[in-house]
Amino acid sequence: MLFVYVRRHEAFTRFRNTILFANVIGLVGYVFMPTAPPRLLGLGFVDQHRDGLVSLAANPYAAMPSLHAADALIVGVVLFSVCRSPWAKAFWAVWPAGCGSP
Repeated sequence: MLFVYVRRHEAFTRFRNTILFANVIGLVGYVFMPTAPPRLLGLGFVDQHRDGLVSLAANPYAAMPSLHAADALIVGVVLFSVCRSPWAKAFWAVWPAGCGSP
């Protein structure tokens, strides 16, 4: 994000807003259509919601959707569009395929 802000400032606002919008959609999904967290599969996953404000707002039976794929796609598309080098464009074109899943 810093690269886009410094080098292609005209594209930054849309980039920032797109990332924020994707995260808001994920949050809305978490609130209105909660899905079971991985720890309920019984495979050894552990997550604790015992710290301060997190325990007040956390839903112990829901998981926030993973936004790795959405964020990787947004970053790839934006940086592909703002970079000039063919090598950089090729790198950012394949970025979502390599970074979209944890």
